[in-house]
Amino acid sequence: MKSRKSRQSAKFVGANYKIGQDKIYLLKVGKIKIVWSRPLANKPTSVTIIRDSANRYFANFVVKTCAEYLPKSDKSIGIDLGISTFATFSNGEKINAPKPLTKNLKKLGKFQRKLLTDN
Repeated sequence: MKSRKSRQSAKFVGANYKIGQDKIYLLKVGKIKIVWSRPLANKPTSVTIIRDSANRYFANFVVKTCAEYLPKSDKSIGIDLGISTFATFSNGEKINAPKPLTKNLKKLGKFQRKLLTDN
């Protein structure tokens, strides 16, 4: 693991790890219970164990896969990026610009009101 200030991580490559059904064996660490979020596509080439600031551990697997290409199509579309609307497509569809400031101002007001009632 690296310094305590940054996100701590350790990388295991080659024969330094073995993957079981519900456990992973790491060299010099031992067996660790693992909860899978999804199945692996192929055998991983490396495993990185990460500890975040909330003292939770995560395992990142590097897996080689074949690229899946979409079928060729003669259809095309134009996209116009703007200020009032984020994007306008040539078929007339519009995507509104994200408004993070408005959303965050609402959150700020909510927290300020809560802070006033707590005192």
